[in-house]
Amino acid sequence: MNINNFINHMSLGTALEPQQIKVLCNEAKDQKFASVYVNEIYVNLASKELQGSSVKVGTVIGYPFGTSSTKVKIFEVKNAIENGASEISLILNLGMLKSGSVEYIKNELEEIKIAVEEHNLKVVLELEYLTLEEINMLINLCLDLNIDSIELLKRKISKEDILQIQELTKNKLNLNLVGNIKDLSTLEIYIDLGIKKFNTASGIKLSKENNDKFWS
Repeated sequence: MNINNFINHMSLGTALEPQQIKVLCNEAKDQKFASVYVNEIYVNLASKELQGSSVKVGTVIGYPFGTSSTKVKIFEVKNAIENGASEISLILNLGMLKSGSVEYIKNELEEIKIAVEEHNLKVVLELEYLTLEEINMLINLCLDLNIDSIELLKRKISKEDILQIQELTKNKLNLNLVGNIKDLSTLEIYIDLGIKKFNTASGIKLSKENNDKFWS
């Protein structure tokens, strides 16, 4: 199995320098990863570094807490797309959601969906903070708006978590996983469970393990 097709090579650190983004992009090209995920400020740089390759550029809107206003998020989306991003991951304002402001969340999703246009929109579900009822509500909003994918974020996500999400989505949404998968066997388990992409900083390690397994 070519696991590199499943990997979004991610680096969203606080003190990243341009040279580190160039290294990230070169690694992604060499390994033929699906995409790189960088902070919005580095989308233009990544797009230039990856020009002519099959590797896509993604960024996270509202990073890290999702608490910027919808107008600011829309500006981020449009700026990222103008600079070459083709994949947009959206962090929602969980405080608004937890307080019962469902209409705010719905409006934000609708407006971001319009701003993204034909590009790939992914909604981040931070499972640590959400009740099952809230997860179900967000999934239904995504389904109603024909959003492409959801990204599952949890420190320790289980097989049961994924199966539960699949049941709620009725397998009509692509499921991605955010976080540093530490070993190949775990990655393969998640692939078998139907995860389509992995946003991870461990792509090089996982790819090497897979190659070593293949050639051993």
